[in-house]
Amino acid sequence: MQKPYRSILKRIVLWPLGIMLVLSSAVFVTAMLNYNQTRQREVENRLSVIRSGYTQMQAVMSQAEHVFARYFSTHAGYGVLKNVKEGEQNTNYFEAVVDSIRFLEPVKDGNEFVEGIFLCFPDIPSLNFRGITRKDLQDKISEKITTGDILCNQWCLMSVGEEEYIVYAMKQKNAFCGCWMHMDTALKAMGLDTSEDWNGELYLADRFGENSLKDEALHEMIAETGDEASSFRINHDKYNNYVVKDNSHSLYMGLLIPEGNLFGQMPLMHRIVFLLAFLGLASTIALVLWLNTRISRPIFQIKDAMERYGNGDVEYRLEERNVKTADEFDLLGHSLNEMMDKVNELEYNLYETRLKEQETQLKYISQQIRPHFILNALNVIYTYKEDEFPLVKKMVMYLVNYFRYIVNLRVDFVELSQEFRHVENYLNIQKERTQNKIESFVEWEQSVGDALIPPLILQTFVENSIKYAVNDNKLYVIVRAQEEEGKVKIRVSDTGQGFRQETLDRIDRFLETREDDGSLGVGIVNAVERMDILYHGEVTLRVGNAEGGGAYTEIILPLMRHTTQVLD
Repeated sequence: MQKPYRSILKRIVLWPLGIMLVLSSAVFVTAMLNYNQTRQREVENRLSVIRSGYTQMQAVMSQAEHVFARYFSTHAGYGVLKNVKEGEQNTNYFEAVVDSIRFLEPVKDGNEFVEGIFLCFPDIPSLNFRGITRKDLQDKISEKITTGDILCNQWCLMSVGEEEYIVYAMKQKNAFCGCWMHMDTALKAMGLDTSEDWNGELYLADRFGENSLKDEALHEMIAETGDEASSFRINHDKYNNYVVKDNSHSLYMGLLIPEGNLFGQMPLMHRIVFLLAFLGLASTIALVLWLNTRISRPIFQIKDAMERYGNGDVEYRLEERNVKTADEFDLLGHSLNEMMDKVNELEYNLYETRLKEQETQLKYISQQIRPHFILNALNVIYTYKEDEFPLVKKMVMYLVNYFRYIVNLRVDFVELSQEFRHVENYLNIQKERTQNKIESFVEWEQSVGDALIPPLILQTFVENSIKYAVNDNKLYVIVRAQEEEGKVKIRVSDTGQGFRQETLDRIDRFLETREDDGSLGVGIVNAVERMDILYHGEVTLRVGNAEGGGAYTEIILPLMRHTTQVLD
C-alpha cells in the first residue's frame, strides 16, 4: 500500500513542487543580489559626498593649526604679551594685542567654516578671550581651561545649551589660542545638511566620546564603541555604521543606516522583481501547505483512523466537512464512518443480548428481598387477637397493595410517585407490626413525580432505618425527593440511634471498592449493584449519621422520564 502511494505523491506533488521551489528560489536570490548591489551603490554615493565634505574640513583644520603654531613660534606680539604682568599695560601691550588679533583673523576670514577665534592669557584677566563674542561659549571654554579639562591641540565637540560646536585650542605655556565652528553651519558649508533625508543618521564625533547624535541609545552606543563598530543592534533594530576618518585628526564623520531602510531607494524595476520573487516563493510554500492539507493529511488521517479502529477505539470518527466542499477523500472518510457505525450496531445488538442476561440476574436479585418480608408480614397477622378483626382487615389491605405492586412489576424503572406510594404503604405495614412505634412522613416535589427510578430500591434503605433504629422510643422516618441541579435527590432519614461507626466504615469501604466481605447483608449490596448496572455507575450514594441524631441515606440519580405506562 505504501509504495504506490509514495510514487503517486512524488509524481503529482513532490516533483512539481520541487521544480517550482528551485525556480522561485533562483529568482529570489537574483533579486536579493540586485538589491544588495543597489544598496551598496547607494551607500557609496552617500559616503562619497561625506568624504568630499570631510576633505574640506581637514583642509580648514590643518590651515588653522598651522596659523596657531606660527603665532606661538614666530609672532612678535606673543613675545610681548607673554611677558606682560597685571597692571603693566602700555603702548607695546595694546599694539601686541591688535597685531595678535590681526594675525589670527585670517583663520576666520579665510573660510566659511570657522565662525570665530579667541586668544586667552588666564594669568592676565584683562587679556582673556580677545576675539570671541559669544558669552555662553566663552564661559564654557573658560570653565574647561580653569578646571584643566580643555583638550589642547585636539579638535573636539563641545555642547553649549542646545547647540553643538567644534572647538580647537592650542596651548603655549600660559597662553591659549584657538577657533570654533558651529557644527550645523560647518556641515552645510560642506554640502551635508542634516535636515535632509539621508535614510539614516549623519553625525559628527570625536575620539573622546562626544558625538552629535540626538537619540540617547545611538549616542551612548557610538560614545562607547567609537569608530570601531561597523554594525550593532539596539533592541530589535540593526544599524550599519559607515565611518569617514583621518588618523591625523581627532574628528571623524559617520552615517548610521538602519538595516533594510534602503529598499525604498531601489529602482522601480528592481523592487518589482524583488516583490515578484518573494511572492513566488511564498506562493510555492502556500501551495505545499495546501496540498498537504488536501492530499497528504487526509490520507494519513484515514490511515490513523484505521489503526485506531484496529486498536479497539470503535467510537472514533473522521471529521466530515460541508457537502459543498467535499471531495474524494471526504467520500472515503464518510464511507469509513458508515462502516464503523454498522460495526457498532452489530456490537450493540450483542450488548443487548448480554443485557437480557443481566436483566434475568436483576430479577433474581430483586426477588431476594420478598420472602423475608412475606414471612414478617404473616407473622404480624398471626399475632393479632380474635377481637382485632379490623386491624386484620387493614393489615391485609396493606399487604394486598404491597403484593399487587411487586407482582405486577415488569420493568426496570417505575415512576417516583408510584415507588413513594409503595414505600408509604410499606411503612403503614411496619407501623402495625411495631404497634405504632413508627411515625412516617413521605413527600416528593411535583417536578419529579414522573421521574423514573428502580423499583424496591427505597424499601431497602427504609428497612435499614427500622431495623437499626426501633427501640422503646417512637421512631420518625422521613422520605423526601426533590430535583437538584438536573438530578433526582432522594433522602431517607430517621430519628434513631444512627449507624455504628464500624458499620459506616464497612459501607464506605464497599461504596469505594464495590467488594463485599459478607458483613453488610443482602439489602444494601443488592441495591447498589442494581443501580450500578442500571445507571452505569452514574449514581451517588451517601450514608451517615446526622448531627442532631439519627441516620440518613442520600441517593442522587440521573433524571429520566417517559410518557408510557410503567406498570401493568
